[in-house]
Amino acid sequence: MLIVLGGLPGTGKTAIARELAIRSPSVFLRIDIIEQALKKVSSLEQVGPAGYVVAYELARSNLALGMTVIADCVNPLLVTREAWQAVAASTSSDILEVEIVCSDLAEHRRRVEGRRADIPDFTLPTWEAVLQHEYEDWTTARLVIDSSLVSASDAAELILENWRSGTAGSNQRQKVADFSHAGEGSLSTLNRSPSSDHSSSQRPGLNADSLNTGCSL
Repeated sequence: MLIVLGGLPGTGKTAIARELAIRSPSVFLRIDIIEQALKKVSSLEQVGPAGYVVAYELARSNLALGMTVIADCVNPLLVTREAWQAVAASTSSDILEVEIVCSDLAEHRRRVEGRRADIPDFTLPTWEAVLQHEYEDWTTARLVIDSSLVSASDAAELILENWRSGTAGSNQRQKVADFSHAGEGSLSTLNRSPSSDHSSSQRPGLNADSLNTGCSL
């Protein structure tokens, strides 16, 4: 099983990924750590797509062993999302794609500006950098969780619940769960296509409405 957590910096991906790993022993791949390691052995300030390429291959090798893999990355582009899907397909593994958003703009900024780096020598992005971060609209099914409405612990439980209740076939276990709580001007609104908005769910931060077959962040 491959669980890919995506979303802009500061939305809470890493905290949720750690909660997931605690609940379900997994291989935890964090792009920030991989990219920082690559910088240590090169003179480049930017490593380009190399961090993702390394993560894809590490995920592929562990999925081939039957391990569950959790990938923590911004996953901002169609090409990166398709690459993760290809990794799952190459090992006949299920994939659950999750987009983490923070619909409360003030809370998102507070998190970004209040964070402390937990990776040696790692430079955290500024709020301005987050605002300018390239992030393409999603066009495929995924689970969307609003971290301003649920805790990291609850988000992890929602992801595991979605995984366990998935009814679609291999490589397609994805359930669209959009929220309707994003206010005007929030980054989650600015970076999502208008067609992805649906009515609110019975559970805070999660909407169980689904597209296509109803089962596949």
